[in-house]
Amino acid sequence: MAGYIGSKSSVTQVDGYSEAEADAEFVTKTGDSMTGNLSLGDNNKAIFGAGSDLQIYHSGSHSFIDDTGTGALRIRGSDIQLEKYTGENMLVANSDGAVTIYHDGASKLVTTATGVDVTGTVTSDGLTVTQSGSTTAKIGATGTSGDNDGTLIINNGGTGDGMLRFDYESNTDRARIGVSASSQNLQFYTAGNNERMRITSSGNVGIGTSSPSDKFHVDGAGAFVRVNRTDGEAGITLMYNGSNSTRSNIATQTNGDLAIDTANAERMRIDASGTLIVNRSSAISNAFSINVVAKSTGGITMMPQSNASFEAMRFVNFGLTAAIGNITCSTTSTSFNTSSDYRLKENVVDLTGASARVNQLNPSRFNFISDADTTVDGFLAHEVATVVPEAITGTKDAMRDEEYEVTPATGDIYTPATEAYVDDDGNDVDAVDEVIHSADAEQPETLEDGQQWRETTAAVMGTRSVPDYQGIDQSKLVPLLTAALQEALTEIASLKTRVEALEA
Repeated sequence: MAGYIGSKSSVTQVDGYSEAEADAEFVTKTGDSMTGNLSLGDNNKAIFGAGSDLQIYHSGSHSFIDDTGTGALRIRGSDIQLEKYTGENMLVANSDGAVTIYHDGASKLVTTATGVDVTGTVTSDGLTVTQSGSTTAKIGATGTSGDNDGTLIINNGGTGDGMLRFDYESNTDRARIGVSASSQNLQFYTAGNNERMRITSSGNVGIGTSSPSDKFHVDGAGAFVRVNRTDGEAGITLMYNGSNSTRSNIATQTNGDLAIDTANAERMRIDASGTLIVNRSSAISNAFSINVVAKSTGGITMMPQSNASFEAMRFVNFGLTAAIGNITCSTTSTSFNTSSDYRLKENVVDLTGASARVNQLNPSRFNFISDADTTVDGFLAHEVATVVPEAITGTKDAMRDEEYEVTPATGDIYTPATEAYVDDDGNDVDAVDEVIHSADAEQPETLEDGQQWRETTAAVMGTRSVPDYQGIDQSKLVPLLTAALQEALTEIASLKTRVEALEA
């Protein structure tokens, strides 16, 4: 049947149809109803609007709804559903309810009364969130004006502190991370919106204080640092490059001792009673607990816990079978003692010929090269060694190898680069590149504010041969001098007797 859309008012018959047949089979252009299909060929369009703004057609490969007009293309209905020809949902919009977007028939994004629920992973080149025009969050911003790729930027419109906040029902359950608008401090808050930690704009970290004066500053009562291990011991481990051979520990033991390790071996311990132990893990019997006091002039001060005589230091042989000496103090004097108990000795005989040996000693006056203005009395070690060898340590003219710094390490004095940020007024501040002020410089004792030093060339170390000096324990000469004096006194007494006999 031939199609016809038009006006029949001026004809009585259309294409062989009577007027009654035309009324039943054809649609007028002034308004009518169709009871069958309207078929259009490829690229034949159903065109709507005075300016042909809306066009519906099939190109032979795809189907199109083209809206070229200035107004919106609106699809209206109580419920709207977009589905595949097989019946699989792609989008469902319910009246006064959720809008659901599907992937391969599975719900992925659903609007709710409070927001949006997403099932799966959200991947985005950027995200901007605004609330009442004051709070902005950007994730993965790609702009070139301070918004680097992959960053999370949160600001408060330049009128207050930027923050990332975590709330559970009320302020008392609030925790947040904030940036101070005035000083660019990074502050951490918990439990009732109370500040717990701060990193200042200069890089100092403070816990329990809002004004950290050092790189790591902790204020407050109780333990500052606590590390518990599952075996009951606790400690802090410092490692270089993750190697046990370079590991150092400060650890409390299960018995209450405090042990200090270097190179994965214990070097020092303070036991639960307060005894200081070096290169051992257990105390020597009756070891004295010392107080070490730093003095501006250097040295170590040892003192008892009360005004009484005490043993300041004890020396014991490796087998711990006997003490070989000690330093003892009374309330007014100090004694340096070496072992001398008769029970430690055997083959005891009188010392004879002492006078002859004393005569071999060569007391001298001299000054040390390092102190040219001071003249002292003493001996030359190698000369005494031939007479009283036990008083001398070392060998005449001995040498030893010594490591020394041939050339010191050098490096760069520089100001580190800074990342871009948004200032208090909401302005983008560009990143600043690193500035090297001096290259190949030795590490200075002090640096200008904001500057740092990094090693670029390691120190060159060498080995050289240096004198291994002899030493003398002059107290070892006392027995010989005593014996020589006794011999002299005996000789004097004998001579005195002979003189008296001659005078009689």
